[in-house]
Amino acid sequence: MTVNYINHDHDDKAKALHSFLVNDGFTKEEMNHIKFKINDDDTSYIDLDGDANESYMILSDKEAEKKCNEYIWDNLWSFKAEFLQHYMPLEVEHIEKIQELYEDANDILVKLVDNKGGLERDAKLSDGRGHFLATYDGAEEEYSNYFIYRC
Repeated sequence: MTVNYINHDHDDKAKALHSFLVNDGFTKEEMNHIKFKINDDDTSYIDLDGDANESYMILSDKEAEKKCNEYIWDNLWSFKAEFLQHYMPLEVEHIEKIQELYEDANDILVKLVDNKGGLERDAKLSDGRGHFLATYDGAEEEYSNYFIYRC
């Protein structure tokens, strides 16, 4: 196995990750043996152990907003009908009927939303960006003006 060492002087995202991991209890010895991989398609995704057991996203505020909004719109079908009711001209029971289509309901529900900005804002205010981006624990951690999410 090839091991690339975390060098916290590498770039700002690496510095943020290094601070996060040290704060999270990683020792200097452990830090010297952590694989640091950046996915070529998404320079914000870092896989520490090579098999996605310890993966993190490190995002700027703008990147986190964009990814969070994408997640919201891609998963609108899974939102509670009582929440969605405030953003579309349907009653809860009609929304629930559409949601019986599961993922196939998403495009229909997106078209029915009449206040897209309000829905995005309220979803993030209600649950926080970590709920949408940190699939491991739902937490959002801020270090050095970056936001870290464990996936």
